Amino acid sequence: MEENETPLSNLSDTLETIVTSIPAPIRKSFFKAFDQLCSAALDIPTSWLQGYADMHRANTEARKNIILKISENLNNNIDVPEAYSQKAIERYASKIIKQQINTDRIFQIAATELVNTSNHSTNSNEINEEWLNEFEEISKVKTSKDMQILFGKILANEIKNPGQFTLKTLRTISLMDKKVAQIFAKFCRNCFYVLDSNKNVYFGIVIDPKSKRMSPPSLEQYDINTYEMTFLEDYGLVLSSDDLALNFASTIPGNNLNYDSLIYFDRKQVIIENNNINENILEVGGKILTKAGSELFQALKVESDYKSYDNLKNYFAERNIKMYLK
Repeated sequence: MEENETPLSNLSDTLETIVTSIPAPIRKSFFKAFDQLCSAALDIPTSWLQGYADMHRANTEARKNIILKISENLNNNIDVPEAYSQKAIERYASKIIKQQINTDRIFQIAATELVNTSNHSTNSNEINEEWLNEFEEISKVKTSKDMQILFGKILANEIKNPGQFTLKTLRTISLMDKKVAQIFAKFCRNCFYVLDSNKNVYFGIVIDPKSKRMSPPSLEQYDINTYEMTFLEDYGLVLSSDDLALNFASTIPGNNLNYDSLIYFDRKQVIIENNNINENILEVGGKILTKAGSELFQALKVESDYKSYDNLKNYFAERNIKMYLK
């Protein structure tokens, strides 16, 4: 974003597109989030939204007046030199403005994400006010572009599907910095995963074909070293236990008895041809996402790196097992 570009300068067209292109339940959550998170820097262009825009600007003006009144009280009641008091007020105002710009930019990213996503939930629930309060406090201190993109995606997902991100997960992710986010993105690019009946990720694994249950997996082959893994474990995104594995027997047609057992990679279903396979061979170890990691993985939608897929495919091929994506 250019320095002279208003954080919400492109959101006017986005708002109009959202109003006309997404289901009503999502619009309701979108405007609830907009009302709480965004400044009055935006004039909503459509005349039939004018009443909403006026109300939003009025609320923002009321907040400004309150801040001015507090400033006057500070000047009147604190016995300090006027120049010092004025400087303190200016710094406080500058801090508030910078924080609001951060939140506005994140909302812009979320709005764009909603417009560019064709798969909208029909969830009739409304985004939770307590969740928005927590998000507001977190978003205002996120200054880097990478972290703003991350939290923009999180907000978009919560607007589409309220309740997808628990408050615990939101607080866990709020502790992440750019370095941890980059390591986690590498992990996600190599992740096999399982969806529940609502098409939410509830299990994700980056596999090490040479690892079995109770043997420590290595992800060095995916440029994720042991030191980097400790970051993901410390931040509660990946389980630290090595006693974990995934059996790909459910990918054999006829074996997947329910939807929850299907395994995916890069939004495609994994299939293994049935040639009287010893199903023990199909169990491979790896590092597993936590609940927070699974929720964040679903929101990020990172582009897959086929290193892990090719690695497992070759591992099975050496044992005369054919695996492919459908």
